[in-house]
Amino acid sequence: MSDESQFPGYKQGSDGKWYRTESFPAQGGGPPQARSPGTGPTGTAQPLRPEKRKKHTWFWVVAILAVVGLGSGIASGFSNPPVTNHTIVYSVTGTGRADIQWDPSGNFVGNALRVNNVPLPWTKTIKDQSLGTYNLNVRLLSGTTVTCTLTVDGHQVSTQSSIGPGAAPACFYEGSSNGSG
Repeated sequence: MSDESQFPGYKQGSDGKWYRTESFPAQGGGPPQARSPGTGPTGTAQPLRPEKRKKHTWFWVVAILAVVGLGSGIASGFSNPPVTNHTIVYSVTGTGRADIQWDPSGNFVGNALRVNNVPLPWTKTIKDQSLGTYNLNVRLLSGTTVTCTLTVDGHQVSTQSSIGPGAAPACFYEGSSNGSG
């Protein structure tokens, strides 16, 4: 194999690699001498072969994973939160009979539910996804004592008692409207 190159300015060294002819010492042969990149033996600027770009595959893998993770985080922010059903128990205890009115919306406008002249004790359980405002009003028709109680998710949140016919205890609870309780 000839040590002359078809390309002017290059020569094959004894190690089989091709070097610029300026890189060889005056005697010829041998590996190139150390010098700063881009300069010839006299310190003049020399054109260099472009360096091959290192592929940073790991960088792209991390970048893609970060984008996917960020995307799923954003998407989960737009998804609906899990639905929590709250248990609300309306309870009226005592002796005798009563008129009972309850309203899960808390405003007694169009949504109030009512039972008349019912024997005591009386209980009504509902499930509600939002923890809103709850009212329970009682009017004792006959008997001696009456107590209303509101329980939300197993916790007693309001209780009122009254004595004698015509007694009218009222229980009220205002929860949070975001459903977290």
